[in-house]
Amino acid sequence: MLTADSVIELERNIIIRDDDLVLFNKITGDVIDLNHTGYLLLKIADGKHSLKDLSEALANAFSLDYTTALIDTIEFFNSISSYNCFINKCTHESTENAFSGRLGYNS
Repeated sequence: MLTADSVIELERNIIIRDDDLVLFNKITGDVIDLNHTGYLLLKIADGKHSLKDLSEALANAFSLDYTTALIDTIEFFNSISSYNCFINKCTHESTENAFSGRLGYNS
């Protein structure tokens, strides 16, 4: 789940490659493509809101279609859920685990 610290760390690892924003893992050299909505989501994620809350806030804040924001948000979190133990030092979180219940709560 995203915390304020992990959002800051993620932002430090966003680079431009071939005119696309990508998330760069400095240890493995792996990259994850970031869609525009995913990048904007990093700016508002605080680790305390559900996926629905984040998608609605994203849609409202940046004048996006809610359905598009929700789909992009799900795709974005799915892409970073396996980001090589980068978030919460997990080994691998399945999509089902990442999106069951409330997204962003630390137990």
